[in-house]
Amino acid sequence: MITARALLSRLDIKYQGCHQIDATYKLTKNSFPLIVLARTDAKHQVHPTVFCLTSHEQESDFHDFYTRVLSETISSNKKFTPEYIVQDAWNASYNAAINLFPDVKILMCYFHHLENMHMSIDSNDLRKNFELFKDYSKKNCPEFYYYFKNSWLQGRYRYWQIYNKPIGYESTNSPLESFNRSIKRIHTKKKRLSVLNFVKLMVSMARYYSMNQKTYFEDPEPNAKCKKFGNRYAKEQYFIKLDRDRWQFKFKETHVIKRSTQHCTCKYFVKSGVCGHLLALNRLCKSDEFVNKPKRSGQKKSKNALIRD
Repeated sequence: MITARALLSRLDIKYQGCHQIDATYKLTKNSFPLIVLARTDAKHQVHPTVFCLTSHEQESDFHDFYTRVLSETISSNKKFTPEYIVQDAWNASYNAAINLFPDVKILMCYFHHLENMHMSIDSNDLRKNFELFKDYSKKNCPEFYYYFKNSWLQGRYRYWQIYNKPIGYESTNSPLESFNRSIKRIHTKKKRLSVLNFVKLMVSMARYYSMNQKTYFEDPEPNAKCKKFGNRYAKEQYFIKLDRDRWQFKFKETHVIKRSTQHCTCKYFVKSGVCGHLLALNRLCKSDEFVNKPKRSGQKKSKNALIRD
């Protein structure tokens, strides 16, 4: 196992977000897998923390891996108590993590699953989306329906919906898989190395990423699509003031935005931590004309206070 103190600092509990673990192959002549433990921040940047070359991927191997990570973080005065770990359907890793961290929630990489159920904002929304899936699949592919229900809604890998993760953080291993591809492209030049040479390369990688460590962002940043819809919603002003703090967005869909906590009830906010509704409302609320505008029914004309007969 290769790491550095600067890399281990990202494992500390003070940072929000998920831990991600994945293995990449075809790096050594012996075909030993490289296990990478990392974190992604709110801007989806990958922060590698630990590299481990192993000959096997049994539960005992992952138990030893996590135990060593724990001991290293303790010696570095860091607290490694993961609340979320994103991984593939990996029983060995799952069992080791659950045994060492009983309160951890293992999030399943949803890449191959259904988008609507993944984008459910709570358990009720998941139930509604599942009923739509159920009506279709029981008629057309009943075997897949029962497999999906038993494996992905009731089994150990049932946590892959966006509401089961911290708001705004990754729920898939896609960024880490991209990082693993960069190891082959940049560091090994797509060549298989001997174990000894690859271990030397791991040391160089740990040194490189510790010296060129990126800032860990905890505030999400809107992408181009989010900004586009934010500008559109601000222009059309699809908002109704409910009370001093809450606003309602009403156009095709209805959502409630709470300005004090910068929270929206839409699925895009639950997934990304920011949405077009929130951007538009924040932009509009800077305008006194919008905040103080009369209701759509119009202001009532005041009557004369005194009427002389």
